[in-house]
Amino acid sequence: MTLRTRVGLLITRRICVALLLLAGLTGTAQTARRPRYGGILRLQTEVSLLGLYPAQWRPSSAEGSIQEKIFPLVFEGLTRFDGRGRIAPCLATSWKRAADQNVWEFALRQDVRFHDGTRLTVGLAAAALGSVYRRGKVEAVGEKIVVRTLEGIATLPEELALPGYGITYRDPGGALLGTGPFQVNSWTPGRELQLGAFEEHWEGRPFLDGVQLLMGRSPREQRIDLELGKADVVEAKESTLHRESPRPWTLCSSASVELLALIFDRDAAGGRQRSLREALALSIGRTEIQRVLLRGEGQPAGSLLPEWLSGYAFLFNSDRDAARARQLVAGASQVSTLSLAYDSSDALARIVAERVAVDARQAGLLIRPVAPAPSGPTPEIRMVRLRISAPLPELAIARLAEVLDRPIQDSVDPERPESLYQAESALLEGYWVIPLIHLPEIHAVGNRVANWPGEGTVPLFGWKLATVWLTQPRPGPAQ
Repeated sequence: MTLRTRVGLLITRRICVALLLLAGLTGTAQTARRPRYGGILRLQTEVSLLGLYPAQWRPSSAEGSIQEKIFPLVFEGLTRFDGRGRIAPCLATSWKRAADQNVWEFALRQDVRFHDGTRLTVGLAAAALGSVYRRGKVEAVGEKIVVRTLEGIATLPEELALPGYGITYRDPGGALLGTGPFQVNSWTPGRELQLGAFEEHWEGRPFLDGVQLLMGRSPREQRIDLELGKADVVEAKESTLHRESPRPWTLCSSASVELLALIFDRDAAGGRQRSLREALALSIGRTEIQRVLLRGEGQPAGSLLPEWLSGYAFLFNSDRDAARARQLVAGASQVSTLSLAYDSSDALARIVAERVAVDARQAGLLIRPVAPAPSGPTPEIRMVRLRISAPLPELAIARLAEVLDRPIQDSVDPERPESLYQAESALLEGYWVIPLIHLPEIHAVGNRVANWPGEGTVPLFGWKLATVWLTQPRPGPAQ
């Protein structure tokens, strides 16, 4: 055998070995991507969950943001929203509206069971819904759940997808049960929640054995636990975990579901001049805040509702006009120093408040950022986070109106988009509320977590954890 032949055979063998190794690695990667059962998904949040009953849902609050994700895992409703905010069947397979517009009929899904094995019946579902629904009467009629509303409600299926309308049942021992893909194993209010997979769920058993949620964890504690492999999914507020850093996790941003805004106190004398409120709104560089302080996350906001939800947010001005702001300040009868209160535990609120004060000073306004004490004077302005509490604009604007304590005067007609725009314009009239930035939720997801909801999804009303799995599930209880 010649030297050239030997060299050729050696090269051929090495190529074959390399191909075999590559095939093996590819097979391993494909296997890792396939769904598999087992393991505990470990979640952490800074917020404390104090109530674990759908009727205790607190929309637009920090606790409500966790309730919206956890409640549907345990307590399902007649309808639900998918990852894009569209209405979909859940415990009801179909629904229709009667000719008189005030009556809706829902067909109940068959062979659904509560976590103790009790079969869900039309009577049980109607009784559970009727105990929490206040805008009409709920009753079982034959094999249908009938809702007779006090007024024509065109969005009832969407309303019943809200987490406050999850179907519940109390067993003889008084335990509150649901029909969701996970059941409550243990719960320490405000500290820890342990969920286990429900084997008899009507959509099939979840891939995960269970879910552990640790609450009251600071951003620093969450990051350390993620780095040490003690957590799988943690909060990453406003990109505190940099996207450009090579880390063993992936950052996932949702659609914008929160609004950072300024609210004037109507009883404080310093903010009663409309010209000063308008001057402040025009002095703020929202684009600079979004690009620099938020590192490109979120969108500058001139509206209450984000663009993905209303479709017309661009019609509200969010541009800075420092010259016009100075004119308004110059024409004011009296200019005093205004205090701007922010949550001392919210790092973003603090730096945005400081930036607002700098921008306002250039227009001749004196803004003093403060972290107020409970017994201190009432500040003229508050910086708040307003959560979008429904993926339907008519419901979302109504919730925001309640939070702002400014009821909508004219009803919003889903068939008339201009009525929604008019309702939002009325809430913003007078510059008592100044929108700043629409913010997404950002989570850092560890590399062993597969099929976590992707970028841009709407995280309202349930983490879709029934279809999440772990590529390296760990046996035994959560650590």
